[in-house]
Amino acid sequence: MAGLDLNRLVLLECTQPADPAAGHPSPFYTVGTGYFVTDDLVLTAQHVVGPHTPQALRLRVEAESAWFGVDPVPVWADATLDAALLRVEPAGRRKGLAPLLWAQGDSTDELKWTSAGYPTAGTAQQDGSQLRKTRGLGGTLYGAGGGGQGRKTLDLGVAFSVEESKLWRGASGAPVLAVDTGALLGLITQVPEDFGGDRFDGLPVSVLLGDPGFSQALQPRWKARPLLPTQPWVLVVLSEDGGDGLATWVDKTLASRREQNAQRASVLGEADEPLEAVTLRITDALQSPADWLDFVRTLCLAPFAVFDATGFEPGVMLALGVRAVVRRGVTLTSTAELLGADELAQLPFNIKESKLLYHGDGYATSDARHPLQTLGAALRHGRRELRAQPRYLDLPAYDGVRCPMPERFKDDANQDVDLTRTMLVLCPFNDAWEGSNWVTVSNAAGRFDAARRLVRMRDVLSPRLVGQALYEAIRWSQTCIVDWTLWRPNVFFELGVRLASAEVGPVCLAEAGELANDNHTLAAEQRRRLVQLLQPQAYAAPGDKPGKGRKPQAKPHHANGAALANLVDDAFKRHKAIAGQQPETLVDGALAHNATFLACRDAFDTRQERFTLAPHEALRNSIAEVVGRDPQNRNRDSDVLFAGNPAFKAQIAHNVRERWIAAWYYLANRQPRTAWATDSALRQALRALGNDVLQNALQNPSEPALQALRDEIFDVVDALDEIDKLPTAAGVPPP
Repeated sequence: MAGLDLNRLVLLECTQPADPAAGHPSPFYTVGTGYFVTDDLVLTAQHVVGPHTPQALRLRVEAESAWFGVDPVPVWADATLDAALLRVEPAGRRKGLAPLLWAQGDSTDELKWTSAGYPTAGTAQQDGSQLRKTRGLGGTLYGAGGGGQGRKTLDLGVAFSVEESKLWRGASGAPVLAVDTGALLGLITQVPEDFGGDRFDGLPVSVLLGDPGFSQALQPRWKARPLLPTQPWVLVVLSEDGGDGLATWVDKTLASRREQNAQRASVLGEADEPLEAVTLRITDALQSPADWLDFVRTLCLAPFAVFDATGFEPGVMLALGVRAVVRRGVTLTSTAELLGADELAQLPFNIKESKLLYHGDGYATSDARHPLQTLGAALRHGRRELRAQPRYLDLPAYDGVRCPMPERFKDDANQDVDLTRTMLVLCPFNDAWEGSNWVTVSNAAGRFDAARRLVRMRDVLSPRLVGQALYEAIRWSQTCIVDWTLWRPNVFFELGVRLASAEVGPVCLAEAGELANDNHTLAAEQRRRLVQLLQPQAYAAPGDKPGKGRKPQAKPHHANGAALANLVDDAFKRHKAIAGQQPETLVDGALAHNATFLACRDAFDTRQERFTLAPHEALRNSIAEVVGRDPQNRNRDSDVLFAGNPAFKAQIAHNVRERWIAAWYYLANRQPRTAWATDSALRQALRALGNDVLQNALQNPSEPALQALRDEIFDVVDALDEIDKLPTAAGVPPP
């Protein structure tokens, strides 16, 4: 069998947990086939591992007799694709394997393919034991097959009878290799129930490599980033051309307060400020798809972040857009340039809403405006405000992208527009661009789908706040077109928001001359890497050259318009394939359209969202938003505007009391009372909540029902105290 490496082919044995609902009242065994794609990762069908974490998983390489353990939790798995990557224990690593040859693209020609697996047909009996033998398999790959709706599949021709096909159960996960080149074409996922004896379906390599999680799992972790600290830390993102000044001042700031913060952490259990910095330059984060996705995960995890926004470089703005979606705070932006009133007025729209700091050398260290003073103070104040203000924001977009799908709105022609059916254009608002560039883009969009409206936010007549409407539209628009021409900072911030908040990636375009490095001396390396990662479609706008200071011509030349427009049409064709779940094979070094979104989805710290709190904690927090963290502080002014209105004040007091009572009813009745004796955390939470309810809601109850509730809480607290006095609370029911 040409191309099949027996040092890679493995038999997988899995001990599945009992699943009575599926007809398995006790643990049971499954087998499957796998193939080493790296020295420690095995590719197989996801259903071989099963929907639940296996109790045990091991493998045997066909070329050897020893068994090796496998981590039962896949490194990557996708139930829809029915594929998984498993990591073998160190002793089972295949040292010295040559790099695997992956098939490139989807061939439309007929190819001969070969494979081997461990199907039922290979079962043999020996000394009362059942053995699994390999069985070879091969046939013709029909390049024109496997298309149509949904994801592309491999159309694998075989020559079996229907009866023989039943014997191929267990071959799931077997590799499909090209006979002539030995390249991996894909894998056999599952023999269909209605198999007629002449076709297998397989999962093509192009679909696997197009999945960002799969591609990321194949690549080693980013070596440039140290292991993230376990104590509070701050991510420092340096610009390409801004030097190391920001990193220097952040390090000095942290060093001056590290001892004090460490003492505070030992007393309070958590420091108010970061104790350590993790620094990287934006060009390192853009080095490859793996580096970018690792950076995105870091953006999700970093409790604090400081960005060098000097020059508002496109890669930095892109990262800020992602950060704005995945983290409510604390995020600081800083520049090494002293900006006067005129420069501040020209700041990018997205930065104007934030507090732009200064980290240059323009002030003496004793000056309150020096970075040693301002950076530390901003980190401290940001942390405190984040804790005190549930709606704290230091970057726009976080709340905007979390708004429900918006209703229809009116466009400039006073017609209803359904935002989810629009094509949103993120572009420079520049007289030059609005000449032939806008003509080229809008015509291509019309050819793509004339029934859908092309919308720029400036064209919308809604009186809503522009920022919130913009970020809602960026997330919810079915198609988002991003024109890189002129490399506007706002556009790249908004591009980052789209990449992080929408599973369908944008249509990236740019006038051809704008993608040439010789046109841009600043941040040239990150521009090149951004082009490689995101693959914007270059086009030529007839008659105009934006960025050269020329005004748009009244009548752009269209002598070669058809050929020029085809370039933009190609980008829309790729977008249509993505929307139909049939994306083209990625070019080397390119990022999958939804890779950033999936990385954000998987790494997002869900604790930031208040609806992840237990109901009683959510109710407690809602009370704190109204009366503060210390409801007993009678001298404190209410946070509620117009609370001095007597009727309104009474409504507030009534609602606060009802929320305390609702929190108690939930926690006291959510678990049976027999659980109190075995769950010390539950006892502690009940006691604390009961005392708070008694102090804040039931001090002098007049209603009989509330008097009865007060007595009940006293009885529960007494019962909890008695349980705590027992030598062991395990198994002892409460009185």
